[in-house]
Amino acid sequence: MSERKTSAGVRIRQRRRSVGLRQAELASRAGISASYLNLIEHDRRRIGGKLLTKIADVLGVQATFLSEGVQATKINHIRELATPLAHEEAVQQVEDLATRFPMWVDFILNQERQKRVLEAQVNALTERLSHDPRLSASLHDVLSTVTAIRSMSAILSDTENIEPEWQTRFIRNMNEESLRLSDTAGALVQFLETDAKNASGLLSPQEEVENFLETSGFDFPFLENQNDHFEKELHALLDTAGLSPSGIWLLKSYFVQAREDIRKLPLAVAQSFVSASGLDPVGLAQMAGVDVPTAMRRLATLPMKQKSEACGLLICDAGGNFLFHRPIEGFRVLRYASACPLLPIFDALHFPMRPIRRVLAQNTSDVTIFDTISFAQATESSANKEQPVVKSYMFIRALNKSGANAKVQRLGPSCALCSVKDCDSRRELSLVEEGF
Repeated sequence: MSERKTSAGVRIRQRRRSVGLRQAELASRAGISASYLNLIEHDRRRIGGKLLTKIADVLGVQATFLSEGVQATKINHIRELATPLAHEEAVQQVEDLATRFPMWVDFILNQERQKRVLEAQVNALTERLSHDPRLSASLHDVLSTVTAIRSMSAILSDTENIEPEWQTRFIRNMNEESLRLSDTAGALVQFLETDAKNASGLLSPQEEVENFLETSGFDFPFLENQNDHFEKELHALLDTAGLSPSGIWLLKSYFVQAREDIRKLPLAVAQSFVSASGLDPVGLAQMAGVDVPTAMRRLATLPMKQKSEACGLLICDAGGNFLFHRPIEGFRVLRYASACPLLPIFDALHFPMRPIRRVLAQNTSDVTIFDTISFAQATESSANKEQPVVKSYMFIRALNKSGANAKVQRLGPSCALCSVKDCDSRRELSLVEEGF
């Protein structure tokens, strides 16, 4: 049966079965009777509007997925990709492309996913080339050895009457330096080499997990479905994630925490609040009776289809080490360099349980400023009850510069990439000459 001939009722039934929901369970959560849902699934009642949206929320998909099918979702995605690059007339032909060449559409979307993975790897390697001490030392060693070999070669080549003793000494030294260069280069290649079976070989475990979540759009319907299939679906996802053992462990920890956050803040509650009040974690926490970090995590990891604007989240421990980062375009966070000490996420560590709100601007962003809320909280440790676990959170939203009334605090991703002058917190000279 073609997708165009498949009805919304059939799609609802197919999706319900794929996520392991009984008809009575879906009907109860959607606020209708099981008999009425049965009529809908067998095309004996039409569905639309709020009821369709509610059923889609329970099933963890967009309403268009049920009303129009996966084809419409693909068309919208292709249209979003084409809009910045093509003329308006070409964008209008996207639906015709998807209808006539569905395999090419799948190919394009798959290429886009691979492009995001490769971009993450290139960014990680670029940052590591700039800031990783081990890599910098290895490169310095390689360059120093090459320079020494070149100097000795030049002496042997340019000196006509060199004594045999010195000639032998130069050749022996060149041989030793060549062997050292070979060992160093081999170790460097091994460090940089990406396992063909593991595309995330250049990434740390945290980067692996964050890249996996970002590539998936933080959209995991099985998390939203409060049923007995969670463990089974989680293990199936972990088995196919293609991450390192440490990455798998971190990813599992993320899903367990996300599951608990969803239990406290179901999708319907979070979506209703966002529709009425926007992305306000403090307000959501007060309304739902949960702690602020739970509200921050829930809002930051909602799929984009469930909210009208993007947001980011940064989490660090008591030592200032970043534990999790959901990026937001324009706000750069460095993994292999010391972050700016002026970030309010660090200030919150000194004032736990007190929200700190600041508007920030980075010199790497020319058009965007960011509304941030930072909050630190201590939780009891399961291993040592006398030593609580302290974490600090920074929730990030993009604002338009022209619409901001609050005082803007300017800072950089790190001291080396910051153009703010006369900063008492500066630890090293800046490589950025131009200011804001």
